[in-house]
Amino acid sequence: MVKSLICFCLFVLACSASLARVDCVTVRSQSVSGGGQTPATRTGVASSGTTSPVYVNGLPVVEIDFTYFNCLDNYMNDSYRGIDRDARRGATMTISNTSEEFEFQDQFIQIRGRGNSTWASHGDKRPYQIRFNGPSANNQTMRPSPTTQYRTRYMFDSSYAARTWTLIANAIDASLMRHYAAYYLGNLLRMPFAPYGWFVHLYLNGEYRGVYMMCDQINVHDGGRMADMVRSSNPYQTEFLLEMCERLHRSGVIPANTLHPNEDMWVYVGGKSYELAWPSYEYLTQAHMTRFREILQSVDNLLGRNSNAGNIPREQLETIMDVDSFVDFYLLHELFKNSDVGYSSMRYQIRIQNGVQRIVAGPVWDFDISSGGMMNPWFRGYRDFHRPTGIWAARCPRTGVRPAVWFHNLMRNEWFQEEARHRWDEIRNNEVAQMKNHIMSLAINHSDCFDRNFDEAWPNWIRQLARDRQVRVPTEIRRANSHLEHVEHMYNWFGTRMVWMDGFLENPNPHLDRQIRSRPIVYISIGVVGLVVFSVAGMATFFAVRENKKRKKEAESGN
Repeated sequence: MVKSLICFCLFVLACSASLARVDCVTVRSQSVSGGGQTPATRTGVASSGTTSPVYVNGLPVVEIDFTYFNCLDNYMNDSYRGIDRDARRGATMTISNTSEEFEFQDQFIQIRGRGNSTWASHGDKRPYQIRFNGPSANNQTMRPSPTTQYRTRYMFDSSYAARTWTLIANAIDASLMRHYAAYYLGNLLRMPFAPYGWFVHLYLNGEYRGVYMMCDQINVHDGGRMADMVRSSNPYQTEFLLEMCERLHRSGVIPANTLHPNEDMWVYVGGKSYELAWPSYEYLTQAHMTRFREILQSVDNLLGRNSNAGNIPREQLETIMDVDSFVDFYLLHELFKNSDVGYSSMRYQIRIQNGVQRIVAGPVWDFDISSGGMMNPWFRGYRDFHRPTGIWAARCPRTGVRPAVWFHNLMRNEWFQEEARHRWDEIRNNEVAQMKNHIMSLAINHSDCFDRNFDEAWPNWIRQLARDRQVRVPTEIRRANSHLEHVEHMYNWFGTRMVWMDGFLENPNPHLDRQIRSRPIVYISIGVVGLVVFSVAGMATFFAVRENKKRKKEAESGN
């Protein structure tokens, strides 16, 4: 079993390692290079022509089977094909169609669903989470095995052990690559704990379910890459992992600042809700929750809705935040025009740096609604969201669209503008160009595999997306006839976006002051004006009719 786990980790490692080795590709007789410059020293990532031995015949195949465990597990009310969103169940996993050193067969795992809207709101292609385990001695049901330990080497020289992995469905991304592109760029930029993975064919109980992306889970437990985070009984010596998640504020399951063993623990700061993802309940006291909120409040006091937020010295911000991480974090989200900025799935860490707790931006996560893939489903009237031009991540707070106030106020500072501009000049023709060319190369090299997702598993997928009320697919996506055309659309979108970013970063201030108006506000305004006009006209008609009747009566009485 330990050997199988080692093989699995080596498989993901080797897949990941091959992704940084794309140098030049040809797209329909058009040469695409990596920019022709040496990668920025901050990344230390170079290209080579080496091909990984993992991909011997297209994409690897992952087979998960839980038919044997059907008689042992209880089904949940919201289960889908026997897999529940929250409760794990036993299964076996096999990896094949790759080099022998990475293959294994019938490894015991636990599987469950994952995601929020992606689990139940966007069709039958569901995301999953898998966790390696050993079978218990009595009935073969899956329980964690504390003796299961394995280590692997990550492509960027970080040694880590991982037990929990995710299978991302990309169910609302016609290119299947928007998550992947963001994670790939995050790793090139050496952003903290950016996820990484590779594409696989997935079979569930022998049924082909399409192309999925297997990647590591953002997780401090089970020996994940974030396992070096510090936990202490002293809240001033504790590190935290958190996520901005607006649904917590709206759900009202438990109040903010409350410790609870079975519910999400969160705080409410500056009009945003932040979930405390780590440490877990058993290691927390109310003092930890108080300190957690104090740190976020100290950042929001400077970068929240503060009229003086555009005149903050860098030295003052450095006492509470890792400024360099926020520069990269902002540029990546602005480049991708990620829908969730300022709303949800924004991950941060509070780390102890030089003896002081500071907030660090990242890891990056959740980019399926980005880079021109669809019109913004949360702000349907804002028709420019899918276009490659226009400000988004640092948009004005006085707008009809949920703002990312921290990013906006950071960009109001001239020193941050200068650092963002300098950093963009470093990475534009290096890491960003490498990411853009890499996704095109990947689509070409495995076009048959990606097309199989559409032809065999989900033949009417794009048509179903177009009819989905929560998804508004741009015309370019509806007209694409192959996976390669979807990726070409994203490739060209990034090219135009990069040109827009050049001009924007040269003079950001006019864009920062521009208010994005969501069309529903216009509709409401028109409705209110129409109602007023209709009411005035109705009242005028009413009084006119009454006056006419009065005159008739007077005329009749006079006669």
